[in-house]
Amino acid sequence: MEEKLYDTVEAAVFLGLSRESVSRLVLVGKLPSQKFGRARLIREADLIDFKAIERKPGRPSKPKEEETAKSSKAAAKPKPRSKKGKA
Repeated sequence: MEEKLYDTVEAAVFLGLSRESVSRLVLVGKLPSQKFGRARLIREADLIDFKAIERKPGRPSKPKEEETAKSSKAAAKPKPRSKKGKA
């Protein structure tokens, strides 16, 4: 049986992502691919495996350390100055 290969545009449609997102996943190694000339080809089995992984939509949450540092910066912010001469 012949294995089906998808380019990044077809893979994007299959996964419901943008082409840029698929290219980024390939570059960081989260989605295996084969280079054929200038094109990146992705096996259908790899797309099915990737789609089966449950992912949260949206931007990943920040680590707890950054959140606590950010809140301490907000507390250290100076208060806005009052405008003198206006009643």
